[in-house]
Amino acid sequence: MLTGRFALLGLPIVILTAALLIGTYRYVVLFNLQVSVEGVAASMAQIFANTLWHDYRPLLEDGADMGAEAVRDDPMTLALDREVRRVTAGTKVIKIKVYAVNGFTLYSTDRAQIGVDYSQRPAFLTALGGGIFSELARRDRFDAVNGPLTDIVVLATYVPARAPDDPSRILAVLEIYTDVTELEITVLNRPEVRGAMLVIVLVLLSAFGAQLWVLRRAEDRVLLEHDRRLRASAELSRVDEASRAKSLFLANMSHELRTPLNAVIGFSDILQSEMFGPIAQRRYVEYAADINRAGRHLLRVIDDVLDLSKIEAGKVDVNVSVVDPAATIASALDMLATESDRHGVTIRRDLPSDVPLIATDDGKLRQIVLNVVSNAIKYTGTGGSVTVRLEVASDAPAVRIVMADTGIGMSADDLAVALTPFGRVQGTPGSQRGGTGLGLPLTREFVRLLGGRFNVQSAPGVGTTVTVDLPLAPIAA
Repeated sequence: MLTGRFALLGLPIVILTAALLIGTYRYVVLFNLQVSVEGVAASMAQIFANTLWHDYRPLLEDGADMGAEAVRDDPMTLALDREVRRVTAGTKVIKIKVYAVNGFTLYSTDRAQIGVDYSQRPAFLTALGGGIFSELARRDRFDAVNGPLTDIVVLATYVPARAPDDPSRILAVLEIYTDVTELEITVLNRPEVRGAMLVIVLVLLSAFGAQLWVLRRAEDRVLLEHDRRLRASAELSRVDEASRAKSLFLANMSHELRTPLNAVIGFSDILQSEMFGPIAQRRYVEYAADINRAGRHLLRVIDDVLDLSKIEAGKVDVNVSVVDPAATIASALDMLATESDRHGVTIRRDLPSDVPLIATDDGKLRQIVLNVVSNAIKYTGTGGSVTVRLEVASDAPAVRIVMADTGIGMSADDLAVALTPFGRVQGTPGSQRGGTGLGLPLTREFVRLLGGRFNVQSAPGVGTTVTVDLPLAPIAA
């Protein structure tokens, strides 16, 4: 009877969670697909502004006054058509239109549309104001640059083309149509995605990891397509644009994944605590605990990825204040007590209370200690130890934090891998305990942001020592 009541209670939760995951998943997929293609369209618009402005300036400036027939037959329009077809050959761009700032259609791969007035369309007005407008739609038939296409998914993107010498001035508005049918099918119609949403809550979390993998594949395909287009006009592209596009994708993806993940963690908390009454089958409680641990681990992974994207984008906030390093380090080590007990690793503390105060970010200092010591626990066998020592540096006005373990250690080649984002040393006992390979790289970047020094010494079979120097707080006058 109790099992039946639990099934009746659990079924709506499973259905609600599945619906939430599916709905959020589709939204994240289509949103990031749209953002990625928008970035490509913006790049093509800037290529147009940089490359074609000098060659086709008379058409942009005078075309609206010439009339539709004159523009269609103008040699400059024909030359522009040849150039557009050359640039889009072999890509997923299937149609391009160019509007003057007054809404007059100066160019279209469909010649019949030249001269049409788009001045009152909201999408045109958005791009004219400096924004980007996109609309995703399924078309039964579409007249593409190379002939009609049927049953396709098209993303229409309106982007401004800015003057090369004055980015605040908009020369024209481009409407770029991209065929995203294959990308949508690849992302949304995976068999494992459909199947995973029909099983128990434990499998939902596993399916979520598979969906992240699918998202990553979709991102790689979009970036690959982007790279092919940029190589066609490599002299006009900028490397930092690709970096910003990647950081934006990671930040958006990490943000959007938090909502469904927090729901999974919250529901597992409810099941684990037996809030609505005891559960006869204790295995279900164990499953809920497994889901909760895995969900919190995935949340930490997302936080690490988001921190890395913020660092790459130069948008990390550092709140420097006067901090007692011994107290902050002690609180971080207290947080790791359960983990160290579970792995049978002893944490030894040498934190003198008379160490001077330092000028740093308290939260980031705590994260530095958590990253390094948790990593040390992972790669230290049962019966080993991790020693955390605090002292005044003898060669600089700084406080030195030394974190040494008796773990497996690393060779010089392994250390280079460990200091690379997402790099993980393979074939070691610690590597079987999971992780993203972001702990040491993020720690090094945090130390750099705090104006400190970071050093790692390691040897196989001996252990690893991480040394962090952080500047002393200024002495009050």
